[in-house]
Amino acid sequence: MSLAWAVLALSICATQAVGQNAAVSISVDANASRHPISPNIYGLAFASTQDLAVTNFTMNRSGGNGTSTYNWQLNASNHDNDWYFESILDPPETPGYDGDTFITQTRAGNANAQPLLTIPMIVIGAALVAFAYRRGQPSGNLGAVKA
Repeated sequence: MSLAWAVLALSICATQAVGQNAAVSISVDANASRHPISPNIYGLAFASTQDLAVTNFTMNRSGGNGTSTYNWQLNASNHDNDWYFESILDPPETPGYDGDTFITQTRAGNANAQPLLTIPMIVIGAALVAFAYRRGQPSGNLGAVKA
């Protein structure tokens, strides 16, 4: 029974506290402090050259879970827990190929578009050892390379 009294007392106090608040009036002047919006606000993620050409967006982002574990030295990424920690080699085995290609294709689609790349900061990136042996397809890059 004491719980019911406590709930009743709290509800009465809360009602009185809300009732004592003064009325507030807010006004917004849309013409005050006007300034241009940064063109880097408008963008796409992983946009193709054609998408950038027709939309005129000024930012193209390459980012997400797969790019957090990208190993630029092997041109490989790891799917992490999203897909069984599987490392995927992205041919050709040219260091930095994915990043360089993304930048080139972004600028080819729209000369004003800026590429935005995720820079992996974790200690170990994708390593092809477990993936290559699990599949029975030895790779030319069998050593785990620190990012």
